[in-house]
Amino acid sequence: MRAQSPDVGLVYGSPILRPELFEIPRLGTLGIHHGRMPEYRGKKTTFWALYNGDPRAGVTIQKINAGLDTGTIVAEGHVDARGRSLRAVWNDLEQRGLDLYVTATLGYVRGELVPSAWDGPKGKLYRDPGARDILRFIWRRYRPGSK
Repeated sequence: MRAQSPDVGLVYGSPILRPELFEIPRLGTLGIHHGRMPEYRGKKTTFWALYNGDPRAGVTIQKINAGLDTGTIVAEGHVDARGRSLRAVWNDLEQRGLDLYVTATLGYVRGELVPSAWDGPKGKLYRDPGARDILRFIWRRYRPGSK
């Protein structure tokens, strides 16, 4: 990879990379995170945003660093989550994220977008939801009279 002298690296849905790899590109490596940063770091952040009752779910394009979802922010986007199913929010967020990733990558390479540090403290690191979390989510969303 070093012999190719890439300008920028791109990560979409990969395992955690070591610095020896993501630092090779001249401009660093950009990754997409389906979660609003710094509030939603880690896994299944769309689920957790809806679980927590947030009115929107986010997607962040970040410059990858050695931390877990702690990179500087290149671009952010969101979709409305109020009263919508997890599947609908997930689908819209996937499309919004892909569009944002392409646009942000081009802007970053051209020098039009400069990564910025987070506003606020580092948020919780979310894990895969357990069976209780999923059942609680379903109960709260779909029990009689919850609409």
